[in-house]
Amino acid sequence: GLIKILSSATNGTVQNITANSLINGKALNIVNTTSTYTGGGLFSIDSSTITGTIQKINASALGSGMGLHIDAPGLATTGRLLWITSASNAAVTNGLVNFSFSGIHSGNGMQVDTITATGTAVRINAGNLTAASGQALSINIPNAANQIFTNFSKAGVTAGSITVNGANTAILYNTTSDTRLKSKQRTTAFTLADLMQIDVKDYTQSGQLSTGFIAQQLYGVYPLAVSVGGDGLDENGNLVNPWQVDYSKVTPLIIKSIQDLAKQTEALAVRTQIIETKVAALETTEQTTIVQIQSLQQQVGDLTARVALLEASPNSGNILTQASVTFAGTVVMQKSLTVGKNLTVGGSIKVSPSTAGIVTVAAPDVTTSVVFAIPYNTVPIVTAAPGSLITGQWAIQNTTLSGFDIVVSAPQTTDTIFNWIALEK
Repeated sequence: GLIKILSSATNGTVQNITANSLINGKALNIVNTTSTYTGGGLFSIDSSTITGTIQKINASALGSGMGLHIDAPGLATTGRLLWITSASNAAVTNGLVNFSFSGIHSGNGMQVDTITATGTAVRINAGNLTAASGQALSINIPNAANQIFTNFSKAGVTAGSITVNGANTAILYNTTSDTRLKSKQRTTAFTLADLMQIDVKDYTQSGQLSTGFIAQQLYGVYPLAVSVGGDGLDENGNLVNPWQVDYSKVTPLIIKSIQDLAKQTEALAVRTQIIETKVAALETTEQTTIVQIQSLQQQVGDLTARVALLEASPNSGNILTQASVTFAGTVVMQKSLTVGKNLTVGGSIKVSPSTAGIVTVAAPDVTTSVVFAIPYNTVPIVTAAPGSLITGQWAIQNTTLSGFDIVVSAPQTTDTIFNWIALEK
């Protein structure tokens, strides 16, 4: 190495650099411009020290300078700028590397700058970590609420963070969602139909049975939750940049789908209420109809009984009443009508040929006979009148139960028409 320090001391300090008065300089500066350097390290310390300090740099008065600056622009691609390793199996309670920044108030305790296009700024390789209690990375902050474990930003704009809640009981994985950073806000076009297109699969990955999404299939439905990967493989045939899914990004779609379901449920509830109201109305109508049918059945029964009584009556075929009768329309009487009181007819009365009719006295005859279609029980009262002026007189003669005669006193030059009515007392 450019600098190599060997020590077998059991305690004490192998090398101590004190720069309490250093303001803008470098307490230790190591620079290498050799592009082909492949040595053990620009700065190498070998020590079997048990309780001492291998390397200590104290720059308590450092203002804007650097406590340790390693610059190796020509470092080979397989070299290591800083390599710290331990072969001890004993527990390391204070860490292989311990940075203490008790004086830092608002700056960066540790900053890694890189301009490499495809490299990794910070990489933790814990390939030998097998214990269940082991930790590849452990972050411990003071006992204060709403502390930020780590902050993620791009181009100076915070994209998210990992924080602890106010009660110090849960970790929050946050994504920036400030309305001041969001423009063109509108209700999403994604719906329940999109959620229903997402396949949920059971699958085996790295020997473990899991349930979840397939990134390529999800991308075709909801690309906002998918990070598109590539097809490149490493020297072991493993995918370098596989497709990835952020399951939390599916949450907005799930909530929107629940809202859609709520609206559909509400609409179904309204339709159900309308149907139930119609069914209740139909049931009421049905009950009313049943009552009406029962009433009609009762009326039919009453009428049937009355018909039976009338058919069994000695005056069958006749109508007998002791009260007043009012007819508002046409009344057709085929047999007798007996009214004990007044009879009022609002329309016309149609009678049988035995009650009224028209008869002609043919010239030069002086008499004609009328025969009743149905004989009367008693001799009726008959009245008649000519339909035109006649010569001489005329009279009704020979009235019997079966008919009567009309007689004129002198022969007429033309046929004479008479209108007649017969009423039984």
